[in-house]
Amino acid sequence: MRRNVVALLIAAVGVSAHAQTTVEIAPTRDNTLYEDSNGALSNGAGSHIFVGRIQSGGLRRAVLAFDDLSAIPEGAEIVDASITLQMNRSIVGDVRITAHPLTASWGEGDSNASNQEGGGADSASGDATWIHRSFDTETWSAPGGDFDSAAVAVNDAVGSVGTYSWQSDGLADLVAGWRSGAAANNGLIFIGEAGMATTAKRFSSREGANPPVLTVTFLDPEGPPPVIVRLSGLWADPSLLGEGFNIIESSAGITVYYFGYASNGERLWLISETLPVEAAVEQTLSFTLFLGAGGTFDAPESGPPIEWGRLELTPLGCTAARFELMGTDGSKVSNADLLASISGVTCDDSATR
Repeated sequence: MRRNVVALLIAAVGVSAHAQTTVEIAPTRDNTLYEDSNGALSNGAGSHIFVGRIQSGGLRRAVLAFDDLSAIPEGAEIVDASITLQMNRSIVGDVRITAHPLTASWGEGDSNASNQEGGGADSASGDATWIHRSFDTETWSAPGGDFDSAAVAVNDAVGSVGTYSWQSDGLADLVAGWRSGAAANNGLIFIGEAGMATTAKRFSSREGANPPVLTVTFLDPEGPPPVIVRLSGLWADPSLLGEGFNIIESSAGITVYYFGYASNGERLWLISETLPVEAAVEQTLSFTLFLGAGGTFDAPESGPPIEWGRLELTPLGCTAARFELMGTDGSKVSNADLLASISGVTCDDSATR
């Protein structure tokens, strides 16, 4: 499919791509339109649907509707779609079956054909028939159903018993239109070749053993933009006295200082690397933390800093954050509040409330 090729090219050049998800959607209605000048035949509750011309000469067309598309998130980009039918009875070889968008609504009643179901049953109230959209009060504008003449998907070789799919970019675009409301969702009609003597194929209906399936692959939609927050200032957890954090934001990025106690009770001072990022609500930043080289007030040592461990900082808003320390002295979590900010630094987290 052309959309998959584009997605692969995007990934290859390093552009961020959304996660891809595939869902399977069951039909909410299906039926067979049995060629009959009075619209007296249907099979709304039957186990099978039919497409093509039967041996006695009458045509059959299957209609399917997928009214519940809630499994596709609003705003998702649909990149692929296919409909799979299980064919369970055939008396001819390969035939061409085309799928077309229906342009009018239709119904499924309680009619239920007996035996092999190829002859249909008496139409019931609300059934779609060759003449009716809904028996026996609403009719198609033309016998055999109202549909776009252009097929949205084609399978040229529906042959022996087995599983068959109809897949195309046009079908993906149609499903996208259904989901967004840009296209009326009246479902699809499946039409077999009418020029040959016998072309009929029988498929499992939604009430049958192997129901039809609409398979849709989409790119997950973008969520709301991150809420950027300014964190510069002094932070402390009220339940952990004698320790805290100092966050400095500059043009170079974010640097964090920790002051507290080591596992042996001695004072502990740590300084992080500077991350060239902005902080956002509920997005965790991970810093490497270092010990100073030591020394005295008059003669500080000038050796390289010693790596102590890591800090994971998760802003929860402008005045609350989660600090998790993991290193030489162990690990702990501080649920800290902002005690004092830097004059002139403003922060707005109202979008999270």
